[in-house]
Amino acid sequence: LPVQQRLAKSWRLVYSMDQHGISMNTMLKQCESEKALLLAIKDNNGRVFGAFVNETLRLSPAFYGQGTSFLWKAFRSTPQSRKRDAIRCFRYTGENEYFILCDPDFIAIGGGRGKFGLWFKGDFFHGYSARCPTFNNEPLCLDPSHPRNKDPDAQEEFVVSHLELWAFDS
Repeated sequence: LPVQQRLAKSWRLVYSMDQHGISMNTMLKQCESEKALLLAIKDNNGRVFGAFVNETLRLSPAFYGQGTSFLWKAFRSTPQSRKRDAIRCFRYTGENEYFILCDPDFIAIGGGRGKFGLWFKGDFFHGYSARCPTFNNEPLCLDPSHPRNKDPDAQEEFVVSHLELWAFDS
């Protein structure tokens, strides 16, 4: 996380599908006054991944945001060991400025060459992750050792099981 968020006194849950329902409008309303957000998604296979965005999520016809945004995914190097839990971050490459795109029908983070690093539908049910020039990420919903991570054209779909947005209090 950027220094300002690492030094935050606390994190605050801004939106949760469980607590606030499944609504793009509600999610956008809940986070409209936040300056930075951590997005966390758990898919129906139990994988956890998301993004840090340095601006609030808001409807926009064009990409917006800055280079402190990044994509991330959590994983266990072995299913039996919680000691080896890890997070892999995919930081800004400088190749383009396709950070956040928020449309009434979807949210996308990272992009280029016709793909998005993280994309999910406005109904919060379906999504996909693909390698994108903004972050040069592997598909977020694949285990790190999966062979498709090496494929530059890999795109992997997922079903959202849970989605949360967290803000940082200074």
